[in-house]
Amino acid sequence: MTDDAGAPLLVGVDGGGTKTVAVIGRRAADGQIECLSYGIAGPANIQTVSAEQAWGQCSLAIDRAFAALGNTPDRIDAIAFAMAGEGSPPHRQAFIAEVERSGRVGRMIISHDARPLIAGGTPNDCGIALIAGTGSFAYARNSAGEEDRCGGWGYLYGDDGSGYAMAIAGLRAAVLAADGRGEPTELLAALSVWIGETDARRWLPTLRRWNPEQVAAAAGVVCRVAFDGDAVAARLVDQAGDDLAAHLITIWRRRFAGEPINIVLTGGLLIAEQPIRERVLAGFTAGGGLCEGYRLITRPVDTVLHLFS
Repeated sequence: MTDDAGAPLLVGVDGGGTKTVAVIGRRAADGQIECLSYGIAGPANIQTVSAEQAWGQCSLAIDRAFAALGNTPDRIDAIAFAMAGEGSPPHRQAFIAEVERSGRVGRMIISHDARPLIAGGTPNDCGIALIAGTGSFAYARNSAGEEDRCGGWGYLYGDDGSGYAMAIAGLRAAVLAADGRGEPTELLAALSVWIGETDARRWLPTLRRWNPEQVAAAAGVVCRVAFDGDAVAARLVDQAGDDLAAHLITIWRRRFAGEPINIVLTGGLLIAEQPIRERVLAGFTAGGGLCEGYRLITRPVDTVLHLFS
């Protein structure tokens, strides 16, 4: 499987809880990886959809990426997968078995969705990656190759600083205001418009039908209201930044104490909201962390190809 010049093509897949993105690339003459085309499909978190569904979405994304190049092969020599939910061994094995059953892939590399961020987002494959979208967690890899993580406990009782956590906090602040038990806040009116229901007592039947990714989108409403000057929403945004900074400082103290590190940031919340990024980095520094440099990754799938290095 090569390009027109005979250079081997590299295939990477970022399987997430909201969408799956495939990338096809090649290694240029200078050794750098060049991304050629992309394909997008549905969610493929291997803990929230079946192994069959996850592989189906990965395969569809791959086909769409190849279609953009004008050729879709029946068999692919090697694929690097970065899969949300990969930390569960039973789900990981079920996914691997499904890919092998398809007979379409010669060799596979599979990791969780944070590992490529360090491989492709830092100069020496060493540092901390912080992901904050619907969920949140931090992953570290030090110079000895030791790995660690912080957070990522899921939306039911974890994911502090995530879009979902901020959305729930915003909804709670709004209904407290509606009851008169909390401070007045523009969140009540803004979330009424967003949900499409002016009576806050009627929100729950609608929200119960939504999945966590849909609910987490309310974080964008909280941020807009905060940036328009609402004090209640502003405190929620600051809290999210502080919670995410706590991920960084906790794992830095455990694995890098006293050592300047590179930090990689990604995920829908961190990509979209610069004030939260700034709060996170300021909180890390205020907690004693030493940052050598940081990089915002707006297209995480590009880093998956670095798993081939």
